[in-house]
Amino acid sequence: MKKILFFLLLFVVSVTVFAQSDYRAGYIVTLQNDTIYGEIVLRSNLKNAQSCIFRNESDEKTYTPNEISTYRIIGEKYYISKEVDLFEKKETVFLEILVEGIANLYYLKNGSDEFFILEKEGRLVSLTNKESIYKGKNGGTFAKNSSKFRGVMLYFFRDAPQLANKIKQVDFSYKPIINIVTEYNKSICPNNECVKYEKSTESNIFVEAVGGIAINKMGLDGSDEHLNSSSPTIGANFVFKPSKAHYVWNVVLGLNYQKANFSERIEDYDLTENLFLDVDVKYDLIKIPLKIRYEFPGRKLQPFLSAGITNSVLLNINSTIVNQRSVRTQREENAEMENYHFGYCASLGFKYKLSDKNYLIFEAEYESRRPRTRSYKILSDQNVNSMMFSVGYAFKL
Repeated sequence: MKKILFFLLLFVVSVTVFAQSDYRAGYIVTLQNDTIYGEIVLRSNLKNAQSCIFRNESDEKTYTPNEISTYRIIGEKYYISKEVDLFEKKETVFLEILVEGIANLYYLKNGSDEFFILEKEGRLVSLTNKESIYKGKNGGTFAKNSSKFRGVMLYFFRDAPQLANKIKQVDFSYKPIINIVTEYNKSICPNNECVKYEKSTESNIFVEAVGGIAINKMGLDGSDEHLNSSSPTIGANFVFKPSKAHYVWNVVLGLNYQKANFSERIEDYDLTENLFLDVDVKYDLIKIPLKIRYEFPGRKLQPFLSAGITNSVLLNINSTIVNQRSVRTQREENAEMENYHFGYCASLGFKYKLSDKNYLIFEAEYESRRPRTRSYKILSDQNVNSMMFSVGYAFKL
């Protein structure tokens, strides 16, 4: 375990030292309405709202919302400088443009707060859904969202009465609000000339086809010895990049297959008066990991860390235990063994980008799992620690 922690610390330090700024193709529009093309650093929603780091011919400069009118990271983000009221204080910030048309919709991340801002005919209004405390008939209190944003949208879009029922039912979340504002703009101009820009709300999904080797150590409660097994492993990971969240955070759902073959003698099993245990366990393993992955900025080489849970199903179990005691030998065929294991995992690795739609992946993952239930049976008190080293190829769906 100490070696794993040291390796993890060394990896994090290396990434911190050698990490690159994530420059993407883009442009800025000056206050004089001049467009300058170059590269812009893609950062978190919070930092993007505060400043724009731009470089053109290797000259890097940081612009504030008071120095440029808009900036755009092509294929990613589009920002405009606006003065808004935040907590009864006027402040000029970069608002992310979600929809641009007769009615504009903006998004702002400010500290821990998030805002949707609607603009029509030069008027900006924040859409809010704050939770309020109400007093019930019996004297008790309960919390309820205000849903004030629906009233604002009904007023702003009163010239499109056919949307009223949809607005009354719309959720206060990213995709539904974008869809309503877009539908309003299209209803005003049926030929879609009013919709100048609409941010895609589709989540980016990548499929990683992976293969490698799994090194497993199975321990039994009551013994300091381990049984070892190594086998090839194959699988696939589905990587989901949410449309709103910071691009470095991803959700990973996997499906992996491997065979396990543990066959060794345990000589220090102390839960019974044994001379030794001969353990022979074989099974097929289907593992379904669910992880959160953090990807560090990088142009071609992109390191990452991830952590999550694993659900493992054991199939075709064949287990035998020879229990050698001082007075007799007991042989147990098909020894009872739980066929579902739950565990935790952590991994590190890096991606090598081939294009915007393809990359190679290299990953080292540590996992610790146990049977869901434990009993007095020898194999029900096992724990398995694994290291899996894999390589793979990813493509965008």
